Amino acid sequence: MRRIALLLALALCTAGHAAEPPSRAEPGAAEAEGPSVDSLVARAQLCAMKQDWTQAEDVYHEALDKDPERADAWRGLGYVLRKEDRTAEARAAYEKAFELAPADAETLLGLGETYVASGRSADAKPLLEKLRALDKRAAATLEWIIKTGKAR
Repeated sequence: MRRIALLLALALCTAGHAAEPPSRAEPGAAEAEGPSVDSLVARAQLCAMKQDWTQAEDVYHEALDKDPERADAWRGLGYVLRKEDRTAEARAAYEKAFELAPADAETLLGLGETYVASGRSADAKPLLEKLRALDKRAAATLEWIIKTGKAR
């Protein structure tokens, strides 16, 4: 089932537009239909892999409209915004992801990276300590980013 969702996500990303859910006359039917949050997040990830930042951002927002408590969608949105050099917005998205999943290494790394890009390296250092306990490789990456002042 996951493979089918990924293939569908790839096809939709390649097409360059969001799928429209079918309309129904029944009240509430439109909200229940359409792609699942999981498939939207997968589609957004594939769009980001293809560096289609605009489409990825749109799809992440669509996923977050359906479930604003999805840390992975906030983290992905942060990544996309960071790649678009929208550092303040990226930091806000990563901070929301961190609020929802404080032990997620990818979120900590991305948040630390946005702090460094914002000239707030001191705010990234506590994240580095947390990362060392979670993921040594991510910690080494953030440590390099802090030392050089250069984002990936």
